[in-house]
Amino acid sequence: MIEPDRIEEYLQRLTPTARNNLLTELERLEVCGAEIPGSAAILEKLRAEFRKSEQTQKSGQNQKRVANPSRYFFTPLEPLLVNGAPEHANSGRILRGSLAPIWEWITRDLLPTMARDYESEMKKLIAADNQREIKQVAGTFQTKIVKYLESTLGSPDGVRQTRIKLATYTASHAACGDLTRMLRVLRARDVLARFNDALPAAIDKSTTRASLKWRSCWMRSEKTTSRSLPSQ
Repeated sequence: MIEPDRIEEYLQRLTPTARNNLLTELERLEVCGAEIPGSAAILEKLRAEFRKSEQTQKSGQNQKRVANPSRYFFTPLEPLLVNGAPEHANSGRILRGSLAPIWEWITRDLLPTMARDYESEMKKLIAADNQREIKQVAGTFQTKIVKYLESTLGSPDGVRQTRIKLATYTASHAACGDLTRMLRVLRARDVLARFNDALPAAIDKSTTRASLKWRSCWMRSEKTTSRSLPSQ
């Protein structure tokens, strides 16, 4: 049996995002009937932590919204995000559950210093509600990530090392594939954003045709990028 002090020490080393992701993964495995030695104690502590956090927010003791720089970084992915189990992943979608471990990997392993500077700057801009600067700073960081990902995922060994690192943040096998899809979306984000802005708000036949064009544009991007990346 794992000692309570060791569990507490392990959890404190994780960021709040990583603890939340760990809770999600353990609860998913629990629902699936998987038995993990020592998970009950970890689940108990994590549930108590996040239950307390929710109660604090509801009671009005923490009315100020926490700045979330990662949300702005992942904005271009929104049209492709879906909720679901990793085994239901497909090439045209990105699992929402993959974002937290990918962000942890970016901020801890890929570009820790640049990510720290990005988060620091973004928190100030978010607090000031400076949307123009927020978009510019997020776009600049996205461009840096694209360049580093192209290099990191440009070889079979790079993909293997990335998969190993991601496995420390999530039990899902879909994260590495979603990372590759994220790269493809970020590469084409300007084109996709312009097309998305041109879509009508009302849903009709023209919207359906436009949606098909959007998907066609995305699939062309997938094919173009897949030729320059090693197979996974």
